Order: sequence, then structure tokens, then C-alpha cells
Amino acid sequence: MMSTRATLHTVKLNNSFRLNGVDFVLSAGTHLVEADEENIAEISFSIYRRVCTTITLPKIMPIRNSGRF
Repeated sequence: MMSTRATLHTVKLNNSFRLNGVDFVLSAGTHLVEADEENIAEISFSIYRRVCTTITLPKIMPIRNSGRF
């Protein structure tokens, strides 16, 4: 049986940013990042491998591209 865990972090981004697959610039602000990890059972000590990372955006509000990107 594969053991999994999720860790949550709040990150504050001071600048607007882009993500692959999103066609517009995202606003700066505080966002929740969740990392899902699974335990590697073949090893004699506890170690986890990240299998998914998700960022939650409170509102997706496109802003104008200022030409900085």
C-alpha cells in the first residue's frame, strides 16, 4: 500500500507572473500551493517523492501585459 501526504504552503508573490498553458498574465498576491507526495516503500527509511503540485488562485483576473514579460 502506497502512503501519501499533502503539504500546504502560502506563498506571497510580489510581481505578476505567467504559467505555461495560461494565455494571460496572473496578478501578484498571496496564493496557496499544495504538494502531493507518495512514500517510497522500497527504502528502509521514510522518504517521499512529489507527484503533484497545485497552485490555487483566489481569482483569475487577467491584467494587461506591461511588456515586461
